[in-house]
Amino acid sequence: MIWSLISILVATLAYFLTFQKNVMLFLAKHMWSRPLLIILGSRVKVSGKENLVKGQHYLIMANHTSYSDIPALFRAVPFNLHYVAKAELKKVPFLGWYMKNSGMIFIERQNKVKSKESIDAAGELIKAGKSVVIFPEGTTSKSGEIAEFKKGGMHLAMASESMILPIRIKGSKKVWPSDSNFKLRGGKIEVIIDKPIPFEEYKDSEFDEFLPELRQQIIDL
Repeated sequence: MIWSLISILVATLAYFLTFQKNVMLFLAKHMWSRPLLIILGSRVKVSGKENLVKGQHYLIMANHTSYSDIPALFRAVPFNLHYVAKAELKKVPFLGWYMKNSGMIFIERQNKVKSKESIDAAGELIKAGKSVVIFPEGTTSKSGEIAEFKKGGMHLAMASESMILPIRIKGSKKVWPSDSNFKLRGGKIEVIIDKPIPFEEYKDSEFDEFLPELRQQIIDL
C-alpha cells in the first residue's frame, strides 16, 4: 500500500508536469509493478511473446485470481495497458483519481445503461490503437478455478472489432490471494500468451458458444 501510494503521487506529479496520460501508464508499468513484485517476493515468467505482433493493439482477456495479476500483466506485455475495472475502485482515495486520469475504464455492473456506456468507451480506446485488458470472469476467482465468462468482454470485442489476445495467469493466487491483504507468500507467476484471435474468426459466433470455447482455451494453456 505504501509503495502504491508513493507511485501514485509520483505519477500525479508527472501528469501535472506533462499532462500526458501515457506518462502515468509508463510509470505504472516500469516504476510501480516491478518493485511491487519484488516486495511480494515474486518473479514473472512469460511465455508466448512470439505471438505478439509489433505495433498491434489487442483486447486482452485473462483469468483473474489475485491482486497480483495486474502488476504481472504490466510486466509481461511490452506495451501500455488500459484496464476495465469495477466502478467501486473509483471511490478509493488517490487510486480512483489515478485510474480515471490514466484512462482506465470503470464498469458499473449493476447498471446496464452505464455499463454499456463504459463498454462503448473501452471500445473507442481500442479503435484509437490502445490495448485494453478485461477479466471476463467479472471478478477474482475465490477458488482459483477459472469461472464462467460473462458477456461483457464479448460485447466489447464486437463493438471494437478487436483482435482478442487470450492470456493465462498461473501462480498469482499463491503469491497474493484475493481474499486477504496479508497472506503474501511469494513465488513464481507464470503468464502464458496465446495466439491472437482475429475479429473475422469470431464475428459470426454466438456468445453462448464462443465464450465457453475461449474459457477452455485459456484453461488449457
